[in-house]
Amino acid sequence: MAVLFSNNASAAIASSITASATSIVLAAGTGAYFPSPSISDWFYLTLVDSSNNLEIVKVTSRSGDTLTVIRGRDGTTGRAYPAGSIAECRVTAAVFADFQALIIPYTHPPGSVNFFAATTPPTGWVKANGAALSRTTYAALFAVCGTTFGAGDGSTTFNIVDVRGEFIRSWDDSRGVDASRTLGSFQDQAFYSHNHNTSPYFGSINFSRAQWAPDGLAFMTSEAGGGPGYDSYSGGAETRPRNVALLACVKY
Repeated sequence: MAVLFSNNASAAIASSITASATSIVLAAGTGAYFPSPSISDWFYLTLVDSSNNLEIVKVTSRSGDTLTVIRGRDGTTGRAYPAGSIAECRVTAAVFADFQALIIPYTHPPGSVNFFAATTPPTGWVKANGAALSRTTYAALFAVCGTTFGAGDGSTTFNIVDVRGEFIRSWDDSRGVDASRTLGSFQDQAFYSHNHNTSPYFGSINFSRAQWAPDGLAFMTSEAGGGPGYDSYSGGAETRPRNVALLACVKY
């Protein structure tokens, strides 16, 4: 399915047409200047008479010099045209609108996540903030996400994914690196199991686990030759890499 175009294609109409005619015959041999749409293709044609009256038509098929058209496209109205009127392939607003409608679903299909340097989402996107959305208004998105991120009210709404303040980790999808995860599931912070040897100054100290304290992160320790104790506090309220905050949005 595509919008077709031929550079500078122009020809005269061989015979007059009424305002509702759906077939246009071009001057003999000139049909080859224009595209030949397949079943799901089309192109736009601008009709111009001697008084410079314009009409844009949508051409859905071409057989030799005969075009099958849909009249009055792109804000124009069907009108009668005499033989000798010109039919041209011109750049029209409808061409760009159709290109946009065809391309965007492929580059950003419903459910795509993107980040924007703005506080509000662009047209066609919603914030990835866990909000309950209408299953009807956002039908294309609901068809993709379903109730993966929440069932909303259970009948008329569903929840969008909430990634505010979160880092994104690719779904394991049976690889086994991050096993037993389901799509959209939450995972809390963690440290990889490790120990620290502080000898020869204090003997061997094995750090067995991390523990949060009101003013920072405390490491619970098991000291060689002694009972459990705490090392001095260090760090802040979370573990994180350097980062920048952007607005996460989902295409609907």
